[in-house]
Amino acid sequence: ETKLPKVDNLKPNMIAKLKIVDYENKSAISVNSNSVQTTESGSFVEVATVKKGLFQSFISIEGVADANESTIATPKVPGTVIRVMVQPGTQVSAGQILAQLDNTAISQGKNELNQQLAFVTTLFEKQKRLWEKGVGTEVQYLSAKNQKEALEKSLRTLEAQIDMYNIKAPISGTLESADAKVGQAVAPGMPLFRVVNMANIKAKADVAESHSKKIKAGDQIKIYFPDLKSEIESRISFAAKYIDPLNRTFRVETKLPKVDNLKPNMIAKLKIVDYENKSAISVNSNSVQTTESG
Repeated sequence: ETKLPKVDNLKPNMIAKLKIVDYENKSAISVNSNSVQTTESGSFVEVATVKKGLFQSFISIEGVADANESTIATPKVPGTVIRVMVQPGTQVSAGQILAQLDNTAISQGKNELNQQLAFVTTLFEKQKRLWEKGVGTEVQYLSAKNQKEALEKSLRTLEAQIDMYNIKAPISGTLESADAKVGQAVAPGMPLFRVVNMANIKAKADVAESHSKKIKAGDQIKIYFPDLKSEIESRISFAAKYIDPLNRTFRVETKLPKVDNLKPNMIAKLKIVDYENKSAISVNSNSVQTTESG
């Protein structure tokens, strides 16, 4: 999101073309791509030394990054949003109020209960003093006490109902989206806020059941993020023992260290080691050519 200055004739939901600078060089020499020509002046070759070394065979699967704690905040009661307390990107804690709904009607009931409670409390205190001096009956004292305690319970119930008009963060983390707007009519279950805790993130993928014998928890794994162009090494933290009957796969997961710019649901290429030889003679598969004679 980006805040805009005043733009004449701008209307909500108008299409906007955003151009985000991802590279900048103030002293670069550049030409128009249409001016570039190529010629066939030679062939490029690559030379590699053949020697013994580590050879690993991988099972390659596609997965995604996923936050263990990623959830939405929804209203508990229907109402109208009168205040939004936070903006996207804010760090929030569990139980923090994110937005408030209009609770005018129910708040008026609280004021009436407070007034009744103050009156009943005064009667109870007077009846209590009389009872301690031996004036009045026990029934009168117990009746005043019961009225006071009943109103206190009603007040606590009403306060709990009023609190339901606050939309709160279910977990601690970063507020990734805030779709609530002042004046918006909302209902229970509407996803108004998304909170993600990036302190505990993992990569997960579904693996074909044909590999179930080769993969287990603790196996070495390499995770490559194409969008970030970075690769990390880890070990499988979880390999399911249950095969999904719909797609004949089982779930594998691996915990991830902190990775800069990593976002939930980013594509991850998982390479699981299924064979390893520390003294093998190997060459890159691109170096192997096949002709009609072999």
